[in-house]
Parts: sequence; C-alpha cells; structure tokens
Amino acid sequence: MKNFTWCALLAGALAALSFACMPTSAPPTKVQVFVPTSIPPTPSDTPESPPTEALTLPPPTLAPTLPLPTEAPLPTEPPPPTEPPSEGLAILFFNVTIEDIPTGKRLTFTWQTTGAAGVTIWSGTKQRFPDAWAGPPNGSLVKDLAFTYYRNPSMTLVARDDAGHTVSKSVIVEWACEHDYFFSTDIARCPAGEASASWAAEQPFEHGRMIWLEDVGALAQVILVLYDDGQFALYEDTWTEGQPESDPSFVPPAGLLQPVRGFGKLWRENASVRDKLGWAMAGEQGFDTVFQAQIAESIGATAFLRALDGKIIRVSGWDVGVGTWEYETP
Repeated sequence: MKNFTWCALLAGALAALSFACMPTSAPPTKVQVFVPTSIPPTPSDTPESPPTEALTLPPPTLAPTLPLPTEAPLPTEPPPPTEPPSEGLAILFFNVTIEDIPTGKRLTFTWQTTGAAGVTIWSGTKQRFPDAWAGPPNGSLVKDLAFTYYRNPSMTLVARDDAGHTVSKSVIVEWACEHDYFFSTDIARCPAGEASASWAAEQPFEHGRMIWLEDVGALAQVILVLYDDGQFALYEDTWTEGQPESDPSFVPPAGLLQPVRGFGKLWRENASVRDKLGWAMAGEQGFDTVFQAQIAESIGATAFLRALDGKIIRVSGWDVGVGTWEYETP
C-alpha cells in the first residue's frame, strides 16, 4: 500500500511537469500554406530563358559630336495614300488652270471630294521645300507663284478622312523653264540661268583628263580634273606668265608627257592628282566650250559642260568642288 502511494504521487508530479512544458494552445492537426499569386523566384527557381534585353545591354556609347547638316532632309513628295481608305473616301474631281501674270503664274485649283474631312494641295514647283496649302473637302483656291524649279510640275490633291486615311490625285500643269539648256535633253529640273560660252583647254592623261576654263560666269581660271573612276575635283589655276612651264626633274616614260603651264603646276605640286592621273598622253588643246549650271535645292549642285570631243559632261558637286561626273549624252 505504501509503495502504491509513492507511485501515485510520482505519477502526479510527472503529469504536472509535462503540463507546464506544453504550449498554451495545441497546434492544429492540419497546416494550410497560403502561397501568394506571384513571388520573386529564388535562385533555384530562376527560369532558363535568357534575361530581358534591358538587363543584358551594355552601357550606351556616346556618339561623337558632329556638325549639323546645312539643310535637314525633308519629304520630296506628298505623303502616299494610306490603305485601305475608309468607305466612301474619294476625290470626285481635281482641276488646275494656269495663266501668266507679270510676277509669274496664277494657278486656280478646284476640287470636290466625298467622305473627306479636309484636303491638302502640294505644289511640285519645288521638291525639297514644297509649298502646300490646306483646304476644305470641297472648294477652290487661287495661288500666285513666281517660278518653278521643274518643267511642267505636278500639283497633287491629298484628301483625308477623320480616321487618317488618304487618297490623292495629281495634275500636270504646262509651265516651261525660264531658261533652256544648251543641248537637247528631257531633264525636268530647270537650268539656273543662261549658258555661258568660254575658251577652254583639255589634256588627256593615263587615268583621266584636265579641262581648263577661262571664264564661266561665277568661276574663272579654274581647272577641272576628271578621273576615270567617275570622280572629279576643281582647282584654281595659280600659274601665271613668267613662272616655270615645266620641271626637268620629272622625266616621263617613253611615249608620255609631263604637263606644262597651269596643268603642269597643279600636277607637279599636288601629289594626289599626279598619282591618280598618271602622265599626260598628249599635249593640251584649246577649244570653245559651253557651261551651264542647274537649279539646286541643296548643296551638291549639278552643272553641264561641253568637252573637246563635243560630248556633254554632267558634273555633280560643282558648288563644293568635289563630286562625280558622267556623260549626259553619248
């Protein structure tokens, strides 16, 4: 009986100790885990697809500072019609009449459209900086223009609807250039002025030719170097009477010549010209030439020149002194 009492007391003490060490509330028998709809992946969860470009692009490289062009390129034609136009958008008619006035030409535009919110008329008298006038869906407009850069320019009506769709129609007007070219051609761009006659000289070289021009209006006493690769360069003729005509230290191969006077001075003093042209193949020969510049809307103007053989040479870049050349007529 005494043993039983001690055992009962010991069991009660152990039970009390176990109760004191237990948490105040027992955990639930089932644990629910709520996962957010989007969590940042751990390194082990990173997808195998490559990272976005924003993470992989190297730091931007600063471009060198460049001078701005003298003229920013602009659209040379009216905007093309968008496709498809909205239902009912159309130009019913577009008409242009032209008449002479003391200051140039008077153009009268008349038009009618359907489904349009407005129109714009583009003038083809200039292309780099074209004139344009806005108008209502139906109407007329009178404009006085002083000149055209192009023979028989086109006038274009562009009609647009509220959704931005467009349709267009062009009309060619008869308007001759103020000046004619000195040779037969169908070039649309007009000459800048009358042709100039000048005394000239020409000399053939192994890889091109030189042409000296006495006076072509804006330029006088100049040498045009035409290379066989289609490039050209323009130089001032600095030779004067009393200067050496040649240099005996330049000994040409058999059958070839050293150029003399103005051609010779440029050839001897400019190694790039000498190396690219080679030796002269014959002596220089004088002749009457004709020169005419073309209207230019930007730098890199074109001019035309009659060569010794009668062919017409087109020189592009005349105003800047370097560029390309080709035969305009065979």
